Amino acid sequence: MAVRISSAESIRRIISSDALLSAIIDIFVVNNDGKPPVALGASGAVKYLPIANDADAIWSIKIIGLSQEEIREVSFALKALFPTIDIITSLSGLEGKIISLLTPESKQLIEEERKKKEEEARLAAFENAIQYARSLKNGLDGRDGIAGEAGPQGEKGDRGEPGPPGRDGKDGRDLLATDAELNDLKDVFVPDPGVGHVLMWDGASWVSRYLPQVYKYAGGGGGGISEPPDDGNFYVRRNGEWINLLDAISAINLDAGNFDPS
Repeated sequence: MAVRISSAESIRRIISSDALLSAIIDIFVVNNDGKPPVALGASGAVKYLPIANDADAIWSIKIIGLSQEEIREVSFALKALFPTIDIITSLSGLEGKIISLLTPESKQLIEEERKKKEEEARLAAFENAIQYARSLKNGLDGRDGIAGEAGPQGEKGDRGEPGPPGRDGKDGRDLLATDAELNDLKDVFVPDPGVGHVLMWDGASWVSRYLPQVYKYAGGGGGGISEPPDDGNFYVRRNGEWINLLDAISAINLDAGNFDPS
């Protein structure tokens, strides 16, 4: 069926009057950007102005929120209504370009939109001119100009006054213990000495290292002895280790009388 397209509104009426399309598409509108509105179901839009191409007018439509089965049905219905339509499908909708003759009504719409944009541009330029004139009247500073090229390097200045003399260096003689610091010695590096630090050779220099302290048992003899477990039980030494007193008594088979460790 041949249809006459004179405006975006005529396309909207044709789509809305089709039984299949009106049953699938909940909302179909005409707007300036051709983007469908947000809806619970499927929605579509046709762009208000076409693109003029010699004697043809190209109208843009878009429909979203369709299932794959609905995309096929809507595509067939649109091709039946608009034989010149070019359709591109996606996962949830489609976009179409409908080609029609550039009617006098379409030419008038395009011309009116052109004049509207020219008037908006003229008003914007006029407003900028007014703002510029106000800035001149108010004596406001203008924008900074472009920076110029760097000038040639100046001549070298005069030599400054000599600084104060440094302290005397080592004369090579033996140092007195009362006059020397530990860091004055060759290959010695002690940045932050602390309690328990000793000098150790690391293969390149003498450095300070912490040496853990080992204390001997107060009873004398032998090396360091660790403290017994602190769990409320009685302990005795056996073969260099702490063992529970009850285990020690059992080991020597004391079966005469009772022993109460409390």
